[in-house]
Amino acid sequence: YMSAAEYALTCLPLNDAVLRHARFIDIKRIRNASFRDIEFFAQRYSSFFKFTTDDMDQLREEFVELQLLNAGTDIPADEWKKAELGEVEDGVPFHRMDMIWGYLAERRDRTGRRQFPLMSKVAAGVLALPHSNAEEERVFSLVTKNKTQFRGSMKLDGTLASILTVKLAAPERYSSCHRFQPSANLIRQAKGATSDYNKAHSSSTSE
Repeated sequence: YMSAAEYALTCLPLNDAVLRHARFIDIKRIRNASFRDIEFFAQRYSSFFKFTTDDMDQLREEFVELQLLNAGTDIPADEWKKAELGEVEDGVPFHRMDMIWGYLAERRDRTGRRQFPLMSKVAAGVLALPHSNAEEERVFSLVTKNKTQFRGSMKLDGTLASILTVKLAAPERYSSCHRFQPSANLIRQAKGATSDYNKAHSSSTSE
């Protein structure tokens, strides 16, 4: 166990700047964060956020206001309940911070003004960052499985792209495709499309 732990501590990017500055995402610990954490993402992904000087001033105000928020009482209990993950540590449940930030994005003050439009935008950008390249590797694996040496003529922007689109849209269905039961209407449409294709192909060949 010690060697495994040492390997993990050595190889995992625990001191990565993105991870270090992203800790403000846990709204329960935002009082331990600093505005430098927010600035880091605003500057690193400036082409995405496109914040002006006035926006940065407003962002700082929203950050201070958010730090003054009491997460336990100012965020309704039913919002925390909806965000529960069902996992508990020391009797305290884990929560989906994307749902909590979704609530904060729409939270309004007494005048009807949204309280945290820019802070919630930064949070949404951070939450959208991929945790790994597993999804991309999965796509490469699908390409290899579908474009084999026996099916090497499939065009990247044609049949192959269509197959990948369908499989990625419903992976749980096509990973066990032998159990898939097409409806009668789907079979009828498929037969009609095949018939139309064969007719068009036959006429073009005869010419």
